Amino acid sequence: MELEEMKNLWEGMSQRLNNQKTLTDELVIEMTQLKYNSKTNFFKNKEFFGLAVAYTMIGIVIYSFESLDTWYLKTFGIVMIIILGILPLFSIDWVKRLRKIELTKSSYKEVLEQFYKTQKRIKQIESIGLIISPFLFVSSSVFFSKIIGNEDLFKLNMSWALITSIVLIFIGTIYFIIISNKKKRKQLKSIEQLLKELKH
Repeated sequence: MELEEMKNLWEGMSQRLNNQKTLTDELVIEMTQLKYNSKTNFFKNKEFFGLAVAYTMIGIVIYSFESLDTWYLKTFGIVMIIILGILPLFSIDWVKRLRKIELTKSSYKEVLEQFYKTQKRIKQIESIGLIISPFLFVSSSVFFSKIIGNEDLFKLNMSWALITSIVLIFIGTIYFIIISNKKKRKQLKSIEQLLKELKH
């Protein structure tokens, strides 16, 4: 076999190997995109369920608004509508940002930048949620005591049993939010690990 033939043969083999590597890399990225979409579905389903619950609550508040017969009860009703109307939209926004990341159309660096930007946004929304949750809790407690029991919470004789119940429910609510945020972070860590594996 002449040197020229060997050279051509070698170049052909190299080209086929390069093509095969490109094909394998594309396949890995596509498989990773499928896994990524599957993991982000966890957030999509959870946040859209939360949105449905929040807007159902808004409907209940609006429907029952005439029953709120004092200015401060109406104020608590309005506070509930505002919080329940706005907060879930922030959550839906970051879910959309997370699901918009396309591994097949962006470089590894761009994918990680988009992911970390979204992760930062999620942490900001979590902080806002923790700050706002006491206001939502107080508003909903006042609202439901009026709607369900036809009692103005501020005019009730506050027994220790009632105060203890309210405090325990409040602590339980905060605990639920913290646990929910921890699960969210764990899932995000899993997604981050998946994306980092693309570098290898």
